[in-house]
Amino acid sequence: MPEWITYIIIPLISAFIGGGLTLAGVIVTIKWETKNKEQEAIEKVKPIIINTNWETITNDSEYTNYEFTNGSSGNIDVIGYFKNTDNGILFIDYIQSDFCTYKPVYNATIDKNSFFTIHMRVQQGETFKYFDIYCRDVLGNKYCYGTDVVVKRDTAYNLQFCRFRVNQIIG
Repeated sequence: MPEWITYIIIPLISAFIGGGLTLAGVIVTIKWETKNKEQEAIEKVKPIIINTNWETITNDSEYTNYEFTNGSSGNIDVIGYFKNTDNGILFIDYIQSDFCTYKPVYNATIDKNSFFTIHMRVQQGETFKYFDIYCRDVLGNKYCYGTDVVVKRDTAYNLQFCRFRVNQIIG
């Protein structure tokens, strides 16, 4: 084997292979770090809704009322009592039941660590098993919080927060 192959070509090929592997490792690391930072940013602003028990409320003035309508006037009140944790600001876009869609009458922006009610007027005879609260955070990520409906008295329904049906909706 000629000397120039041993001293020039083989080290050059080895350097290219080593440099390529190093570059590939750096690219993979940068992509992984970027993905982790984006996920951390989402987790920092992700709003979390928790149910508050309406039977133990002593001061209604702590709650901000948000009214939702489906375009027709109903005669039964459906009220849910909730709290947004201190994780992030919440923007409620609409509420979907198995019956129809309810949109906010006014802008439904819920601040961090605040109590709020969702108030809907529904028609007599509407039957529904659940409400899904579709909302977003300050970064525009969309979420859906599922609720089940529990009858508390003859003239009104009370929403009881149950669980996340979907953690994050993409799109």
